Amino acid sequence: MAAATNVWVMCQYQGRSNPVIQGNTNTWWLYTQADDGRSNTHGYTAAWGYLPATAVSQGGQNEPVPGVPSCPSYF
Repeated sequence: MAAATNVWVMCQYQGRSNPVIQGNTNTWWLYTQADDGRSNTHGYTAAWGYLPATAVSQGGQNEPVPGVPSCPSYF
């Protein structure tokens, strides 16, 4: 998986470790709506869910993504 350069997100939440992508590690998760929703076992509907910060090029090592507000709670 290559890191994305342009992703629409609502907010970010600090949680468990992200999958390592291109050697990057992080614990921040981006709350977003997918372009193409898939059935899931986590109860998310209408394609809403969390994207690991390691999947975007703006995500630093174990830092929040600059310019993205923190989520008020876990959705």
